[in-house]
Amino acid sequence: MALFAALSESELQGLAQRAVERLFAPDEMLFWEGEACAGIFLIVQGSVKVFRTSPGGREVMLAIETAPATVAELPLFDGGRRDARREESASQYRSEKVKTNDVKEQIELDVRLALDGLQSAEDQVKVAREGLELAENELTQARRRYDAGVAISVEVTDAQTRLERARDNQTAALYSYNVARIDLAQATGAVRRRHCSGWAAATRSSTEMTKPRFLSCCSPWSWHLGPATR
Repeated sequence: MALFAALSESELQGLAQRAVERLFAPDEMLFWEGEACAGIFLIVQGSVKVFRTSPGGREVMLAIETAPATVAELPLFDGGRRDARREESASQYRSEKVKTNDVKEQIELDVRLALDGLQSAEDQVKVAREGLELAENELTQARRRYDAGVAISVEVTDAQTRLERARDNQTAALYSYNVARIDLAQATGAVRRRHCSGWAAATRSSTEMTKPRFLSCCSPWSWHLGPATR
């Protein structure tokens, strides 16, 4: 065989002593693609078909080696690089699998935290709404007492101040609620922020609180949440 033409007689005898004779039945597999190299195969009689299976399951023939010939000589003389590449690929796969699990756990944690934040924001909106109703009732009562001559203007002024503070608290609570909704949407992958430029402020009239709209302007596209439902 041309592969061993340059070897001396003693070297050939050394190889012969280490060789193992094997007989294969027709259609018996010598090895499968991807298996570790067990050594070179010297075909002294018969022939060997070299093929691979396509992604669709079809057998693709690559060659037919007829005696005298060799099979699997490349892994024998590549210095082990083939096995090293296989091990490197397996190591990369394991590493990526660990990273994927880490990302999955982080997403689950983000979703739980976002749900807790949304629940807390809903509670704040409820408390702020109750505080606003209480402040409105106190102002109404203070004006009635003032009109009846049983209270001074300072009492009315104080009630108005508390009402303004209650309105501010409701504005902040509604803002936090909408932010919590956005955080949950981001955690679940429903919304992605891209170059967000800012938020629109809440508006209100002199007599009643207008539920604010929160608008995020993003490039190259935009999305919005509003008006608030609580």
